[in-house]
This record gives sequence, C-alpha cells and structure tokens, in this order.
Amino acid sequence: MMARFSHLKANIRRLSSKPDAIKFDEVQALDFQIDQLGEAAARAKSTLLTSDPLNRVLADIFEDSAFLSRLTSGLKIGLNQITPDNPLEMTPGQKTAAFQFEYQNDALVVIDQPLRSSERERGFAEAAIESALEHGVYVLADLEGTNVSPRLRAAFASLQATLETHKNIVQIGQKAQICGRMVNSEIDELSSSLAALLIGHVEMVTDALSQFEDWRIYCENAAALKVNQGNIDDMIDGAREIVVIIRDNEVVAPEVGDALKTVSHWADGPSPDGRDVLSLARTIENFFAALVKSAFRFAKDVGTDIRKQAIAGVAFVIVTSITVNLVPALSRIPGAEWVQPAVSYIKGLATSKLNPQ
Repeated sequence: MMARFSHLKANIRRLSSKPDAIKFDEVQALDFQIDQLGEAAARAKSTLLTSDPLNRVLADIFEDSAFLSRLTSGLKIGLNQITPDNPLEMTPGQKTAAFQFEYQNDALVVIDQPLRSSERERGFAEAAIESALEHGVYVLADLEGTNVSPRLRAAFASLQATLETHKNIVQIGQKAQICGRMVNSEIDELSSSLAALLIGHVEMVTDALSQFEDWRIYCENAAALKVNQGNIDDMIDGAREIVVIIRDNEVVAPEVGDALKTVSHWADGPSPDGRDVLSLARTIENFFAALVKSAFRFAKDVGTDIRKQAIAGVAFVIVTSITVNLVPALSRIPGAEWVQPAVSYIKGLATSKLNPQ
C-alpha cells in the first residue's frame, strides 16, 4: 500500500512539472486510485486495535490520501489555467492573513484589512475593541513607571498601536500572543500585581477578537493545520529567499519584504503555534496570488509596456528562482493547492519567453 502511494506521489509530481502536457483523464485516474487507497486504509484501520503498530501506518496513509486528493484538485484547477485567458477568475483573492498585497500604481504594496463584523455582532465587537484600547492606555502608562525590559514594554506598545489602527485583526491577535509569551518568559521578574495586569490585558484583547467571525474562523483553520516541522522550515526558508529576490526591486515596495520577514520570524521557533504557521502560510499565499494575477494579466503583452514587463518579470524571476521545497510545503495548507499548478505554468511561460522557438 505504501509503495502504491509513493507511485501516486511520483505521478503527481510528474504532471505538476509539465503543465502543458497534463490530460484531464490522467488526473481523474489518479484521483480514483487515491480514493480507493484511502478507503482501503480506513477499512483496514477499523479492524485493528489501537495498540497495533499498523494502526498508525494506516492512519498516516488515510491522511496522505486527503493531501494527495487536494493536490489533484489543484491540478484540475491548473487545467483550467493553461492559457492566460481566464486565470484571473481561477486565482483566489486575498485571504484573511497577517498581510495582504495588491498592485497600486504598478507596484506591489501591503494593503489594510479593516476589522469587519456582522451586523448582529457589530455593537458588541466594537465595544470590546474600544474597551481593550482604553485599558491599553492604562497598561502603557503603568509600564512607564516600572523597570520591565524594553522588549516587554515595546511589545505592549506595538499591540496598542495596532489596535488603534483597526486595520488588521490577525496582526492584533499575533501581537497579543507575543505579549502573552513575553509576560510568561519574564514572570519571575514581575510583581504579582503587574503580571496580573498584563495577563489580564492580553486576555481582554483575546476576548475582544473572539467577537469577530473572521478571527474565530482563522483560529479554527489554524487549529486544523496538519503540517510538520519540515514543512514549516521550508516555508520559512522560502519566505526569506523571496525577501532576498525582491530586495531593491522597483515594482515591489520595501514593506512587502518586511511583511515576509515578520511572518517568517513569528513561525521560527522550537514549537510554533498554529496561528504563527497560518500567518506565514497565508501571507505567502497572498503574495503568490497577487503575483500570479499580475503575471497572467500581462502574459500576452509584456513586450508592449516596459512597466508591465517589469511586473511580470518579478513573477518569472521568483518562480524560477525559489527553492523547490516552498511550493509543495505551501500546498499542504488547505486552500493553497492552486499555487503548485499556477507556479508550474508560469515557469513554463517564463521558459518560453526566455527561449523563444
């Protein structure tokens, strides 16, 4: 059974690397085999005791079948993206993340994500945020009169500044989490009253965020992630590699590189939280979404406008230069399966433009 899975993975990699040669029937056949193996693993697992060594092996096969199924779904999407006529509709928009991106005045920039709440929850949500803001003013004033570390004071100041902007719910959540971690790491150096004040403020911010559906869904998605440390390391390395590639590029604002640095730093630790990992993954996915849209948009006429050529050129350079491990690791994030076939197609497009027949 494991040998059959290895064979399926090899076939998927082969198809992903040759987007112009993909046939729908091939992908459909792979899909059918994956379903069969997944169901067989589930049936076999149900007959075993939990203590049986094969139980874990079969559970891994069942989980792998879900992952491979997402990849074949991505390949099917890729089949619809094989020409630059309609890919703008197939590439997702910007998702809730630590950072979102957009081309403005022919340059890729970071854009705001105003806090959104439903009509039903708006009153409670806005009141909760305002209460956290007011309490934050008191906390910062209290910290000024103490000898806490500059790092701790700066963390709470950064949280307060982000709260005041009302521009990004994920960044508020991440910074609250950082504050909580720093309080715990310095708890022995804090008075009991100050520790209680700081912990209480972090909890108040967390409670305020829970009033927003976007944050609740984000946390649920983070908790459901199934990635290993190798996948996380590949995404961290990939994000940092992109930062180097786009440095000093005239069509990419410096803040884009700063955003990728930030999320890679959040996820770089011995045991990152699921929200740290999702912040990294979704920010990279949003970066690719903006990049891919621009590349497809100008795929037919990059030679007619120097600025358009530069914008599409960034996409070509990145997809042909990034480490081979980033995109497969990103594809393990539910909803990001589209990246692999899109990047494969752009690689082919870049090659055809660099080596015209």
